[in-house]
Amino acid sequence: MALSIREAREADAAGVAELVRLSPDAVRTVIHARTAMVAIDQETAHVGFVAFDAFDGAVHITQLAGPTAVLRRLLRSPMEFALAEGLPIETLTREDAAAHIESLHACGFTDAGAGPQFDGAPTRRLRWSSDELADGE
Repeated sequence: MALSIREAREADAAGVAELVRLSPDAVRTVIHARTAMVAIDQETAHVGFVAFDAFDGAVHITQLAGPTAVLRRLLRSPMEFALAEGLPIETLTREDAAAHIESLHACGFTDAGAGPQFDGAPTRRLRWSSDELADGE
């Protein structure tokens, strides 16, 4: 699959909204408030999204969507930033999102225990702290 990774723009909000299950307005807010990258396939469809920010001694991924192969490419940006700053990466995901957790494990994340509950649903905290990028380069 030919894939283009670039910074997200306001014009991406509708396509990204379908991936992350947020409204286009909420996605626009995320794009303005965080570092956000989007993955586009050869048909110009949105196939992945990552938004992240650094605070409290870690890079926090606040939104992440896409299949494992796309995540490997999307995660390069927060991983490179984390390496340059000497910070780990943390993210939360719903405990019942087994495929998403499996994708994160495939990208080098490890389970760091239970996270807070969101809307009554338990979450898992996943962490990355390595000197190797997700695709081994």
